[in-house]
Amino acid sequence: MEPRLKPLDPAAARLRAAAGFTLIELMVVIVIISIIMSLAVLSFHDREGEREAREARALAARVQAARETALFNGEDLGILFERDGYRFLHYRDGQWVPADPDSPLRGRRLPEDLELELYLEGLRVDFDPRAEKLLPQVMILSSGEVTPFEVLIADGRRPDALLAVDALGNAELEMET
Repeated sequence: MEPRLKPLDPAAARLRAAAGFTLIELMVVIVIISIIMSLAVLSFHDREGEREAREARALAARVQAARETALFNGEDLGILFERDGYRFLHYRDGQWVPADPDSPLRGRRLPEDLELELYLEGLRVDFDPRAEKLLPQVMILSSGEVTPFEVLIADGRRPDALLAVDALGNAELEMET
């Protein structure tokens, strides 16, 4: 008695293996990959204005820390703003010197696509990249008083973060649309 199942012809087996995936299988894989990619993009994408607001809140916290440092140590501090960041300065021996790199008041560079604009008494301050001396635009006195200022942090799109700091160091964040 002969077995009912015949062994596959080697040529037929090769042809069947070379047939590949069906169109339905490929479409299912593409849909799964698309879903995973969209979730990844959504999880990495900040809400509009979130980075600007986060940078403004970080600046407000640093201004408050600088104010407390000035009060506690009885020394005058300053903030030197630049288009792409800011630095805290100490007034020592008749000159302004940058804060130590290990200090909580060390300089801060904004992420590459963010820029800031500084306003004093409602007027925009132009930054001079050629300035040789470290001269702060904002003073934080040992009495706790702060030069009132506004900083706009933007990436060229809306919304932008506007941080306003008053003479007592109180900060208010507003999102501009």
